[in-house]
Amino acid sequence: MEKNTKKEKNTKKRRSLSSEEQMFLVEMGQGIKVRRENTIIRGKRLSQNDLGFYAKGGGPYISKVENGDLEPGILKIFRIAATLGCEPNDLIEDVWPKFLKNFKEEQRKGF
Repeated sequence: MEKNTKKEKNTKKRRSLSSEEQMFLVEMGQGIKVRRENTIIRGKRLSQNDLGFYAKGGGPYISKVENGDLEPGILKIFRIAATLGCEPNDLIEDVWPKFLKNFKEEQRKGF
């Protein structure tokens, strides 16, 4: 009997984001980038690699978040906020009112 030595990839497909949802991710990512660029640790500006290290995601992960190409999970948001010295809600406070307005419009239309 042969064993499959390759790890099976998670084939669960995510639904595609609407253009509005993508815009919210881009806006949140830009807010994270601004905070990161204004964060000084040990006398130097925090890089994507540094933030990725502390958030346990890596520099490429942070780049994708900042560009709106990746939707970070709640634990990553917690780690990013902690590294940036802010509260998690600070990372979404500018996006939330727009998201909520869009959500209510979708509800009214019946999704």
